[in-house]
Amino acid sequence: MRDEMHQLIRLLFQVASDALTAYKEHKHDSGVIDFIDQETKALELLRRPDVRAELARQIDLVLIDEFQDTSPIQLAIFLELASLAAESIWVGDPKQAIFGFRGTDPALMDAAIESLTSTTTDPDLVAEAVRAVSGGRLERLDTSYRSRPELVAVTSEIFAPAFAHQGMPEERTRLQANLKANQEPEGLGHSFEYWPLDPAGRTGGEPLADAVAAGVRELLARATPVRDRNDGTARPTRPSDVAVLCRTNKQCQWVANALAALGVPAVVPQMELLDTAEATLVMAGLRLWVDPGDALAAAEVARLVSYPADLDGLVARVLDEPGPGAFRDDPAVAAIVAARVRSPDTGPIAAIDAVIAAGDLRALCAAWGNSEQRLANLDALRSHAVSYAGESSASGAAVTLVGLLRYLESMVDTWGWDARRTDSQALRADAPAVTLSTWHRAKGLEWPVTILFGLETLRAPQAHGTHVMTDRQGFDVADPLGGRWIRFWPNPYSNAVQNGPVKTAFQGSQAYGELVARADREALRILYVGWTRARDRLILAVQRGKLKGGLVGKLGTLNPPLISEPPAATPAGDAVVTWAGRDVTISVAPSAPAMAVVVANEPGTVTVGRPAIARAPARMLPSAAAPVPLTPGETVVLGERIPVRGGGVDMTAIGNAVHAFLAADRPALLADERLAMADAILRRFRVNENLEASDLLEVASRLWRWIDARFTGGRLHREWPVLLRTPAGTVLSGTADLVVTTPAGIVVIDHKTFPGLNQAALARAQTYSGQLAAYSAAVCAATGAPPASTWIHFPILGQVVEVS
Repeated sequence: MRDEMHQLIRLLFQVASDALTAYKEHKHDSGVIDFIDQETKALELLRRPDVRAELARQIDLVLIDEFQDTSPIQLAIFLELASLAAESIWVGDPKQAIFGFRGTDPALMDAAIESLTSTTTDPDLVAEAVRAVSGGRLERLDTSYRSRPELVAVTSEIFAPAFAHQGMPEERTRLQANLKANQEPEGLGHSFEYWPLDPAGRTGGEPLADAVAAGVRELLARATPVRDRNDGTARPTRPSDVAVLCRTNKQCQWVANALAALGVPAVVPQMELLDTAEATLVMAGLRLWVDPGDALAAAEVARLVSYPADLDGLVARVLDEPGPGAFRDDPAVAAIVAARVRSPDTGPIAAIDAVIAAGDLRALCAAWGNSEQRLANLDALRSHAVSYAGESSASGAAVTLVGLLRYLESMVDTWGWDARRTDSQALRADAPAVTLSTWHRAKGLEWPVTILFGLETLRAPQAHGTHVMTDRQGFDVADPLGGRWIRFWPNPYSNAVQNGPVKTAFQGSQAYGELVARADREALRILYVGWTRARDRLILAVQRGKLKGGLVGKLGTLNPPLISEPPAATPAGDAVVTWAGRDVTISVAPSAPAMAVVVANEPGTVTVGRPAIARAPARMLPSAAAPVPLTPGETVVLGERIPVRGGGVDMTAIGNAVHAFLAADRPALLADERLAMADAILRRFRVNENLEASDLLEVASRLWRWIDARFTGGRLHREWPVLLRTPAGTVLSGTADLVVTTPAGIVVIDHKTFPGLNQAALARAQTYSGQLAAYSAAVCAATGAPPASTWIHFPILGQVVEVS
């Protein structure tokens, strides 16, 4: 049995290795990279002498924020960048490193601090540290500008020793409040509250959510005071002052539903967008747009618009005229079909707008009630359509209305082992409502009142699966990636709670002990992040008697205990507890589920019938800029015309291949290396039968020779980013093919693989005038002077033409 298991594991590793190899080859053949490639390629570039020399001339200062969320490969990149700059500043808080599931390693920050600020006398280590991070000086930001003095003081007393148990010096974790106690407005009350939740005899998570929702309603009803951000005075708490931070998205949804039942508005990402009436109507309208004979789509449109509360009338209509034409003359159906006739070639995004307009859906949203959310949902549906169009374009797929329908329908696919809906409704962050968020998403935010929910339990880490391990005892600043490896243990069980000898063996191993210690460290950091989101009042909402059963329990098990729970019989009112050796007065407010209330769904108002206003686009590619008068000047013949062979020539693909090679080619490379790169690029764009690799070399070599002779001493910048805001407010964003900086000024060269004759090429140059004018305007805005000259390079014709 053991041998069979070993063979299975070896097979799994081989399959994984083969899959990674196939994936790498697929990316190479397709000319694409993923996010991991971006990091690894960046690191490779930063270790090339020519790139380092170039960057060393350009970089004076490196700034790194949120350093605590660094992954090992990102740390390697940062170290390379820092070694090139005269100074670098790294900012981070190791207490807030909570994204271990993304591959970050919070221990790196502590290890880097120890290495880079080491007082060791080892000259090699000191020199490496100084090179990596200039001076290795550690500055501590020890003042909190967010919270009340009591919140800051108690938090420091609790968490400083807790983090010290994990090896973090207390001097790095203690804070002092910027606000003094005598500067607080009167009547704010206590900084801490404890809500013992009573699930009223029910079990599971939802009764607790009902109880915390009732507590929120009571909190708002008793006009709990908070500081006003504008004038610093005390005022009653508003819904937007309150955040309920939950451990999971499911808990967020439970609390949102419970608040809605009590008539308390809440902001939380909601799923099931396509189940709303407004989205159902748009989807039916889109299907009708695809096929005007779609009887089911027509019936759905008629039901929602013409018969919203008259199902008997809907049935009678079908009985009077059975068949596919039952609703053909329905006003709403007819309006959508008529809009389709007027614009038969409309794209998917414009089709959504047309269906909304034809069905007068904005007015319907007002009549249905909750109009702000419904209108926001229409925007969310359109946003999903924009995402579909962008993803399809990026992958080379056609952007079609049928494709959009499939894309939207795939969001509600509930099949498979990890089935989940992704059709999210609009999140109205500006709404006057209680905020619901997970602890992770709350990082970096603050609220006057923060309620921590989901404290009862803490899931133990899973031993099975993949985990990144290390064999090293210390950290090597010169080699942050060294000594790390991936360990995989298969899971032989059908669910997470099943027990057996394999699980027992896993959990008895030293490796599992390391995982538990890692999970404990992250749990403390997660608790710290949630705890410190409060500005005026922190509320611990937990089932009575279970405060120390989950995250907070990690504080209670230390010696001495850092937190305690009031006795179960503690009544509502003030209570004194001992936290971190000091007496802390807290408000106790027991809470239990409350009866739901009936909330009237009142119609709203919207602005309808407003004519569209033509505005300049927010963003535009330089190639889409309007043409301007262009005057051809000097024409220079670089060489003979390059023959384009074969039939069915795709000039766009040829243009992309030529651009790619001119961007990547370096004359200093060996001829064989350049030929191999040219051949790979031609094959990648599938034009290797139309051009020879030697043709690409000739195109590039003669261009480099001309630039070297014409602009002696000039520096080449390939694919130079260009960003310009026009007087109309449009942001032109693109890349100039080739920019040469010379003592006389900047020279702009644009490649155009037009295959026509000379006169036709000069005529075609006029169509490029807007793009070249945008580049010229960007250069002028950046440098204060126009380009010294602007050229169009025709690689196939073997010419460059100066234009003005």
